[in-house]
Amino acid sequence: MLLFSALILGAALKADEEQAALLQRKHAVDDEAASAKEAAEKPAAASDAAAAKGRAQVLVMVSDHGSGTSNLEKALGTHPCMFSLGETFGTKLLWSKGKDPAECTPGRGGEFVLFDADSGNFNPGSVPPIEKEIAGSIEDCLSNNLGKDRSPIDSAHSLFPGLQYNLADYYVRVRDLVCKGVPADVCPPSDCTISVKMFPAHVDGKAVEQFTKADVATECTRKKNEKAMEAWKKELGNLKQNPKIATLKVTRNERDRQFSTFHRFGIDPEFDCSFPRPPSSFATASKAYADVEIQNENCWADAPGAEKCLRDALQLVNLSAESKGFLQAATELVLVPRGGGGAGAAQRA
Repeated sequence: MLLFSALILGAALKADEEQAALLQRKHAVDDEAASAKEAAEKPAAASDAAAAKGRAQVLVMVSDHGSGTSNLEKALGTHPCMFSLGETFGTKLLWSKGKDPAECTPGRGGEFVLFDADSGNFNPGSVPPIEKEIAGSIEDCLSNNLGKDRSPIDSAHSLFPGLQYNLADYYVRVRDLVCKGVPADVCPPSDCTISVKMFPAHVDGKAVEQFTKADVATECTRKKNEKAMEAWKKELGNLKQNPKIATLKVTRNERDRQFSTFHRFGIDPEFDCSFPRPPSSFATASKAYADVEIQNENCWADAPGAEKCLRDALQLVNLSAESKGFLQAATELVLVPRGGGGAGAAQRA
């Protein structure tokens, strides 16, 4: 009888232990589900902030005249969060320039240079025309994207006080000024992005163009390019080191690129298509610094090629190509005008 009672008690205790274990497992599952629900219900802003942390906000197209960057940048500019400014400097409005080498005869001048490449010193006298140019570019960009009735920017003067000899810093300042004028219902502030072009001419460099086999660079051009190459690599390095900058190297068959400039400016009477041209020294040097490189002929080949180029560019700044209506319209802009090398393609300057 005593043995029988012990067996019954043991069975009851075992049942209680199993029940307790079952309840413990149930509580663990419930806690896990509650944690998952809590994480899912966190404000979207927290997720957005995490995604934006460290996001590049400036897309720099490293290229040269005649490479077909205009079509690509125009296409990217149809994205609601991409604001395309094109060239923020030019052949007369330079980011930097050093003293002309002894091999060069004195030029006509007329250039406005923001920084002396030899000393790194800032030239305040060049601010007014450069400020006017960038202010006009920003106004045009915002008007094209937001409409003519938008509020104008106060001034571009805020770009220059305390500016150091660092092109990446300047581009970030430009981005902040542009995005200050973009309403949050058009593009969330954390996603607002600009694209700009960086060409050798902005640091007083010039790709040696050989329209015919007889064309050779002058000693002056060679010496100037040696100095410009130092500034080119310096600024490419600054871009690479800045987490707010992404660099897209845009290349094109060099013969066709040179024909594009020949066709566009029409100064020389003849262009010899019979021989290939190697990439310029500036294009070759930029390979070591670019985040992504695209060959424009691949973008122009067909719709899938155009879409890939657009996606690759947007991925650098963490923007989605699936934004409503973007991809189809942008692809059409990349592909127009169609055609290969030669005069038809030259329009893609």
